[in-house]
Parts: sequence; structure tokens; C-alpha cells
Amino acid sequence: MENVKLKHDRKKLKSLIENEKIDINAVLSNLNDIKSKGKHIYENSWHLSLVKESMSWEKLCSVVERGIERILADS
Repeated sequence: MENVKLKHDRKKLKSLIENEKIDINAVLSNLNDIKSKGKHIYENSWHLSLVKESMSWEKLCSVVERGIERILADS
């Protein structure tokens, strides 16, 4: 499986987080809820079948979580 990267403009994202006063720690907490509750939807949705072929639910969550943690480190 290839290494997955989320494409984003770090400068714009950081500005959005600051301007909208987004609590990154709350986002991480919500991600934990999504990890536990979203797996069933992810695995049973035909809409996501192409994504499922290339990435497991756990891998997808891990990629998102690492991206958020990098944003936290930059703050």
C-alpha cells in the first residue's frame, strides 16, 4: 500500500484555524468518536468502495490524525 498524503495549503489552513478559533484538541477528540462510530458506515457504504480498496478505515483515520497533529505542532 502506498503512502497517503492529504494535500492542503498549510498557510491557508493555519490562518483558517486562527481566524475561526478552531480548537484542534476538540477536533482530535471528535476524531476519536468518528473512529469508533464511523467504521461501520465506511465498511458498508458502496459509495466508498474505491477508497476501501486502497485504504483501510484504520489507515484513513491514522493519516487524518497525523495531519492534525502536524498542524498542532506548527501552532
